[in-house]
Amino acid sequence: MLQADGPPNTGRWIITMTVRANEPQDLNNVADVTGTSFDPNHGNNHAEVKHEITVEADLAVFKVADFAEAVQGSNLTYTVTVKNNGPSSAPNVVLEDRLPGGVALISATASQGTALTGTPGDPTDPVVASFGAIAAGDKATLTIVVGIPSDAPLVPIKNEALTFSDVFDPDNSNNIVEIFTAVVPPPPPPGQPAPCGPTCGAGVASMMPLLVLSGRIMRRSWRRPKRRA
Repeated sequence: MLQADGPPNTGRWIITMTVRANEPQDLNNVADVTGTSFDPNHGNNHAEVKHEITVEADLAVFKVADFAEAVQGSNLTYTVTVKNNGPSSAPNVVLEDRLPGGVALISATASQGTALTGTPGDPTDPVVASFGAIAAGDKATLTIVVGIPSDAPLVPIKNEALTFSDVFDPDNSNNIVEIFTAVVPPPPPPGQPAPCGPTCGAGVASMMPLLVLSGRIMRRSWRRPKRRA
């Protein structure tokens, strides 16, 4: 029984409800109250609240290379993954990958949608993957294969990628990723020693010539001849 308003009664009941919608829509919350006692005014027994649910999707991008070191004269594969952490579906998801300079783009393949090739070393012309819609909890992948020139400088190369969509993203900190890969020379052929560095074998040359006699190494000493009187 709801007591009448006035001390010590509040004359009201409060009902709190929490609802959630993962996709955009308009909701109307309708409430009606009735009772068994006589109500002289039915005009205030009905209430409505309208809600407009907006969409948001938290996209996150991850990137790995198939090797920790890129060997001169070989290929390197980047795998870039975009995941939608929700709560809503993300339409028109785009991934841009800025390739490092000095490499050759061999292929770019998207797991869904399309992939357009770009120019290595030009940040204004990235590889672009248009994934379309990614549902909450799902992911899409872009696979890029590049060639490392045989004369590539032995310095780390940087690869950067970012993602976005047509809806609000509550966390932009995970929308960009970059990795660095060291460039190393190829290993020597079997049976051959590794290439000698610039200081390999450095030292002071001996002024004492060596003679090999019967498989033994002997050091020959030089003496100044005596002058005759």
